Order: sequence, then C-alpha cells, then structure tokens
Amino acid sequence: FPKLVESFENEKILRVSCGGSFTLAITQHWEAYEEKRTLWSWGCISNGRLGIGRFEISRRSYQKSPTRLVSLDGYFIVDVSSGSSHALALDRDGKVFAWGNNEAGQCSFDFNKFGEN
Repeated sequence: FPKLVESFENEKILRVSCGGSFTLAITQHWEAYEEKRTLWSWGCISNGRLGIGRFEISRRSYQKSPTRLVSLDGYFIVDVSSGSSHALALDRDGKVFAWGNNEAGQCSFDFNKFGEN
C-alpha cells in the first residue's frame, strides 16, 4: 500500500521523478514574499545519481531520507527528469543541469574534465 513520505508532510511538492532505484522531488516555499524551490533526492547512491556529492560503485549504498541538492541552491528549478542512473534539472532561465552515470554520454560532459561526474 502507498505510504506518505513523512519528510514532506508539511511541504508543497511541485514535481517528482523516479529513476532506477532513486527519486527526486522539487518543493516550493516562500521567503520574504519570494518563491523559492528546493530539489531533493533519495535512494541508491551509486554512480552519483543522487547529485549530493557521493559517488559509490556499490548498489548497496542508500540515502534513505530526502537530501537537499545543495549545489542547486539559488537556482529556480522548474522541472526534473530521471533516467536509469542519471538525472537532469531545468531552471526557469533554461539552464540544464545533469549528474549521475555518464557512461553513454547521457549527461553530456567529459569524465576527465569533471572528475567522477
């Protein structure tokens, strides 16, 4: 049976996306009459798919509670999409951010330039 994700019980969720063993969610909140958005991820950590700065090879490593993608703080994220082990986020200015497994070039960056991806 479905169960409430209690971490977001008092949050307004705008979007969710499910990838291979991980989930992303965009929340909305207000600060001084200005709309803010936060991107969260949880699930399997392998291949950097959560975008939280942890890159592990083992599929047995999990982040069981939603964790904020600090690297996207300050961006107004409007949409998010997940692949099997990578994800993309779109901000309101049309900028696209990618992270996770880039084995087939799906994140469109060079491993050597960006390290572990």
